[in-house]
Amino acid sequence: MSLIIKLEGPILEKDKGKDMKKWLGIIIQVVVGMIIGFFGSLYAAEKLSAKWGRLGIIWFILFVYIGTFIQINIHEFGHYIFGKILGYKLMSYRIGIFTWNYENGKMKFSIIKNNGYGGLCAMLPPQQGLEGYKELLFYAGGILLNILTGLLFIGLSFLLGISAIISSFFFILGIVGLFLGILNLISFFTENHPTDGKIIWSKILKKPFAEEMMAMNKMMSQLSAGIRPRDLNIDSSLDIDKAEMFHRVVNLYKYYKALDSNNLEDMEHNARILEENIEAFPAYSLPGLYYELCFLACISGDEEKAKKYYEKAGKILERDKDVNGLRVKAYFEYYINKDHKAASTHCDNALAVANKFPIRGQALMEEDLVKALKEKIES
Repeated sequence: MSLIIKLEGPILEKDKGKDMKKWLGIIIQVVVGMIIGFFGSLYAAEKLSAKWGRLGIIWFILFVYIGTFIQINIHEFGHYIFGKILGYKLMSYRIGIFTWNYENGKMKFSIIKNNGYGGLCAMLPPQQGLEGYKELLFYAGGILLNILTGLLFIGLSFLLGISAIISSFFFILGIVGLFLGILNLISFFTENHPTDGKIIWSKILKKPFAEEMMAMNKMMSQLSAGIRPRDLNIDSSLDIDKAEMFHRVVNLYKYYKALDSNNLEDMEHNARILEENIEAFPAYSLPGLYYELCFLACISGDEEKAKKYYEKAGKILERDKDVNGLRVKAYFEYYINKDHKAASTHCDNALAVANKFPIRGQALMEEDLVKALKEKIES
């Protein structure tokens, strides 16, 4: 589990700003949904009611849920298609509870309960980075596929001589696609996460947010290319006083930089900021944060906190066979459970797969951390 892809100061003011952005995102979604869905919903509901009577409304609700699930994953597939074309590397793809994660050189399937999202496509940017419009295409991929398939399904619902129920399903599926596509094209934050439109319009209009986000992408490209965290060039222009997830990721990079430099004071400082603002991160990225908070608690001797975050990482950490997951488990066994044999086994397994970790710069750090523990166990 890798966290790739939320301070000090007046927390009360930051919470107010975060709440305002949360409600603004909710209002935008409701308004757009009402505008796009009102007439289409009336049409589909009337058609279904004429055919099925009172059962028509049940079919309508069912079709909306199914259509939303399908279009969310069409959106993620759009990102995947454009990502592959542009040289991105797939790390994780999720459809509801069904998950494919890149682990030790292979894609592995698992079933993982998710919270707050219906689909996910996490990809690493090319090592050489991207410039100009190419970077925008990745973020626009989901929007384009939603709108194109939305228009296609609406067209099919009218053009094909099919049953009322299938025609209504296609129509609702199309309406949902248009809704998601247009919604994602609007520039706003939802649950502290920018929409694709926020990124796209910021880049087109040359807003500061776009430059900040692209600077963070460049840091990930550095890590992917084999530059160690301790050698990362962290852009000083990044504003770390904002509470959005993309800005808090800077603290994660700084944490890794301190970890790779054996700077415990900076590790604790940035980990504290991450922990205080952990609600700013989307649910899918939390296990990676739990890993590091557990690890730091282990080496700091905070047994209670180490156990707390080990349990929060849960089955994801238990099943993790990547070098970073094995590193955390090895340190937990050594410092908390005092089981040197189990710690040594985790170290051996971690070293065996270290060269398969896709983020090469981080892999070099992970390998050294595991070797350091292995030497301590054997001394």
